[in-house]
Amino acid sequence: EAESGNQQIRLYWERPSSPAIVRYRIYRSQSPFSNLGSATLLVEFDVKAPFHYLDTTQLQNNQTYYYSMTAGDEWGNWSLIGNQLLGIPRVPPTTPTNFVVSGGGRRIYAQWTAVLGTGIRYQLFRAMGNDSLSLYKDSILQTSFNDSQVVNYQNYRYAVRAVNSLNTRSGFTDTLQAFARRIFYVGANGSNLQGGSEQYPMATFAFAVNAIQNEDTLLILPGTYHQRLPFADKEFLVAGKYLFTKDTVDIFNTVINGS
Repeated sequence: EAESGNQQIRLYWERPSSPAIVRYRIYRSQSPFSNLGSATLLVEFDVKAPFHYLDTTQLQNNQTYYYSMTAGDEWGNWSLIGNQLLGIPRVPPTTPTNFVVSGGGRRIYAQWTAVLGTGIRYQLFRAMGNDSLSLYKDSILQTSFNDSQVVNYQNYRYAVRAVNSLNTRSGFTDTLQAFARRIFYVGANGSNLQGGSEQYPMATFAFAVNAIQNEDTLLILPGTYHQRLPFADKEFLVAGKYLFTKDTVDIFNTVINGS
């Protein structure tokens, strides 16, 4: 795989299947080539090195470059050139800003600021605990995502990058972490598109109750609500912020008017 950047191309490949392979060589040309005499040797390295290479050698944006690799064994024998990979350096989209993650009710909510450009989409990377980040969701068109495929109280780490219509990728946001819990917050100024955390509460009781499971908690933040609490064939706790603050002001500031 070739990943384009500003006057640079990063190449990725898989671990070799044969234990006899001990070294690699990477060649480059500005036109397709069938023999090594018409290409430039960029680098030779041990197979134990990381399976990627960043080419920044005199590359010009919007110019097409062709790459190929050969593999060598411990006796100095080298393979024929492999399949050629095409790469075009381009100015990447800007990195998404204002990235936040917040653990809500049985989900983790992530959001970021939109990036300007043509055909912009977003890639969300995720890791559990201290594992390495890997691509989790591709081609997200919105600037937020609710991750419901999580284990409650397990820590997850996230990062986002933008990709434009030319498949040029931005840099990554900072890596942020959060964990889901069994508390669904509802706020008078919330949104059902959010994850149901205290910082990003849901908007309606009905939406929260639909997501709640037995022995979860529906926590209603201070505010005035012109809605009714729906009946549900579930056993869960309904409480106000007083449950945690023990401040009676939170009781008087939480008004449910279902008339």
